[in-house]
Amino acid sequence: MIGAYDRLMRVLCVYPSFPKTYWGAELSLALTGKQSMLPPLGLLTVAALLPPSWPVRLADLNLRPLDPADLEWRRSSSSREC
Repeated sequence: MIGAYDRLMRVLCVYPSFPKTYWGAELSLALTGKQSMLPPLGLLTVAALLPPSWPVRLADLNLRPLDPADLEWRRSSSSREC
């Protein structure tokens, strides 16, 4: 399997949004000035374990909706730009 990671593989990590609930902390975010309670550490850990030559993007749906440009970036493989 020498050279198995030579092919460009773009990785789009999508962190799902949490539903608004009574027990959630959405209302306290305004008091702290933050947009999210916790960073997506699980996805970031997975991204760190990938080969360094693979470009990675993270889409946190708790902060903004999924951008179609991110999906297009994932589909295209002609550019090595992250």
